[in-house]
Amino acid sequence: MSRIFLFIFFLTLHYSFSQDQERELWSKMEYRFKLNKKSSLSLESGARYSLNPYMFTKQFLDFSSSFKITKTISLDNGIRVTKIPNQKQLGRRLYFSLYVKPDFKKIKISLRSRFFSEKNVVSYHRQYFRNKLAFGYKINKRISPYIEAEHLLGINSNSENKFRYGFGSQFSFSKSINLKLFYRVQNTSKKIIGVYISKKI
Repeated sequence: MSRIFLFIFFLTLHYSFSQDQERELWSKMEYRFKLNKKSSLSLESGARYSLNPYMFTKQFLDFSSSFKITKTISLDNGIRVTKIPNQKQLGRRLYFSLYVKPDFKKIKISLRSRFFSEKNVVSYHRQYFRNKLAFGYKINKRISPYIEAEHLLGINSNSENKFRYGFGSQFSFSKSINLKLFYRVQNTSKKIIGVYISKKI
């Protein structure tokens, strides 16, 4: 089943890209440290690449903490440091998030609301309020495909509103290692392939 999904995933990407659209590859490696039943820390290292032409566009290091209020509601806050080619000063992002994840066994629903403020990444101070909704289905212990949609509302006048939607799947190789593959469209003009790996410690 996992091989069939991967084949369909990459076949869809191949035929959905056109030469005149912006294409990107997003990659990320996450390490999550569980402190107790309610609290955890996360360290993420990520990179992004343009695919037309192929070139490195961004690298970041993200550190965050998470706290579970209930079984379905949690909060997190963090900081992201960003490096862009030919950039002398590092970019910085501060964010605060609310997660709602009700448990319906096979059916997975996730809502994330996040505020972030970012400096030195683009030419202006960027601020967004983001809402992301995802619906998934747990086929078995290893495979959980999903669909998602996200709206990024620019808080200040310089921050352009964005809308993303897509699909993907999470593959669980063990209780501690997960792989996430996804495909997203942003404002109909940008196509994104994502490869995320997470490790729980």
